[in-house]
Amino acid sequence: MIKKALFFLILPIFLTSCFDKRIKNPESVDLIYLDIKEDIKKIEKTIHLRETEIQTVRGEMQSLPIRSKGITVKQMRIDAMNSDIQRFKQLKKYMNIKLKKRREMAKIRYELRFQEKQEWPDKEEFRKYLIVKNHSQMPVEEINKSDSSRSPTHTRDVGRILQGL
Repeated sequence: MIKKALFFLILPIFLTSCFDKRIKNPESVDLIYLDIKEDIKKIEKTIHLRETEIQTVRGEMQSLPIRSKGITVKQMRIDAMNSDIQRFKQLKKYMNIKLKKRREMAKIRYELRFQEKQEWPDKEEFRKYLIVKNHSQMPVEEINKSDSSRSPTHTRDVGRILQGL
């Protein structure tokens, strides 16, 4: 008797949960949100590469004679890489703000599309996003700019990272 009563109490809860098809975190399937998140990961990898490259150049500086011209050149490379790291950190902050805004927008857009019984994520919105991203100067493309501070190994590593863009 108690088992039947418990069953009839749990059954309505189970049935109503099956009918509610809402996604709890709509940004987790939003293609634009996921793309921005991927760009942030690429920026983090680039920052890490620059920091390791600075350590390598500092190690090379230790092996040079004290009054060598090479020390000045290597110090200039380190300064240029430090300014790149600062620029990438600012870019990462910008992309994190953009990610936060997109999370909020995804929730709003999902609710509107759910009420109108349309599919989520919106494939047309993502297609337009990609067109704008590919045809305009996006901040993530900063990673691809070449300058004299990059060593051949760094260019090769960044090239592998950017292949995902």
